[in-house]
Amino acid sequence: MHPEEPGDDLLPLLLEICEDYFAHAGPIEHRELDTLLRARDITGGPGWLIDMLALTRQRLQGGPQTHAH
Repeated sequence: MHPEEPGDDLLPLLLEICEDYFAHAGPIEHRELDTLLRARDITGGPGWLIDMLALTRQRLQGGPQTHAH
């Protein structure tokens, strides 16, 4: 997407909502998420996904590229 396209402001918001949800999810949700990630050969666990959501959101918003956790 190009920055001038309508709806671009929704993607950072959706990423932030997902980031917040997974960051505050309980152990059961984290186990389920880890199982889902491992099924896709991603072994970083829930923390990896949370960091990637935050990094992607920050890149879209043009902010500093720091880790969320």
